[in-house]
Amino acid sequence: MWELLQPNNAESKENDPASSKPASSAKGAKNFLSNKITALRMERDEIKQQMDALQLQFKDANSAHEANVDEMKTKITDLQQRNTQLTQELESAQTRLKQLNTDNEELKNALASRPAVAAKEAEKPNAEEEQKQAHLDDDFDVNEIVQKVKNMADQDPQFASPVSFFVFVFLLGENEVCFWLYQMQVEMYIPRFLKMGIDGNILIGDVNEKWLKEDLGIAKLHITKILRELERLRAHTNKSSNVAISNTSEQQAVQVLELTKQLKEERELTQAYETEIAQLKAELENNDPLTVRLIAHNFFFIPYNTYMYIHI
Repeated sequence: MWELLQPNNAESKENDPASSKPASSAKGAKNFLSNKITALRMERDEIKQQMDALQLQFKDANSAHEANVDEMKTKITDLQQRNTQLTQELESAQTRLKQLNTDNEELKNALASRPAVAAKEAEKPNAEEEQKQAHLDDDFDVNEIVQKVKNMADQDPQFASPVSFFVFVFLLGENEVCFWLYQMQVEMYIPRFLKMGIDGNILIGDVNEKWLKEDLGIAKLHITKILRELERLRAHTNKSSNVAISNTSEQQAVQVLELTKQLKEERELTQAYETEIAQLKAELENNDPLTVRLIAHNFFFIPYNTYMYIHI
């Protein structure tokens, strides 16, 4: 009965205006919070994506950095090994240089102790060469040969005439060459010229200072005299050959032209060789004067690259 007499609280609350206002406020708050939660979740997801991207970027950068570190470590190891190798080579080179300097000083002292002997030996003709030249001279009678060529000159006006010597010197025979030596008052060398078979062609084309000194054993003073006269012959031959050819027969002219051309080519080739030899000798003397002196004194030879080590 009591329950039937009590008013319905629920119905009374629904019908009560005062009670409906809080309910509406609660619903609005709920919606606001729900939207706020949704927005926060979206922001959280966006931040998470950014964090994932940053972590991936960091991972890639870290991997590249580790690769660079490994590469740098490898390079450092290689450089350390190369440094060790170069240090060893440097120590070896310094030891070698010290030894070479010692050897060089000993060599200089040895040469300094015998300059007079070395110079004397350099100027002294080889005993075997002296014997050879003496044997050449013994095979001929100089006085007899001189008398022979003088008689030939008296009997034949064209024999060893100035025209023959200054124009057709390369066509002259051995007797004319002997008479040429007699006119220069160096007839003592006639046997050696005859033994070598030196005629006008060889005289004008091949004879040079080296040949006179080494092959014929002629004294230095006489070498200068012979070479001076020989140059006069060559100079006059070059100037007069064309004029003289016009006065000869056609066949002789052709022969002379061919001989002149051949001799000119041989002479140019010889001069080229002599120039090259002189240049090489000068270069060797400039770069390695010690070796040049050793060779000249017949001492002993130090390889060129060894001397270069001395000047490191």
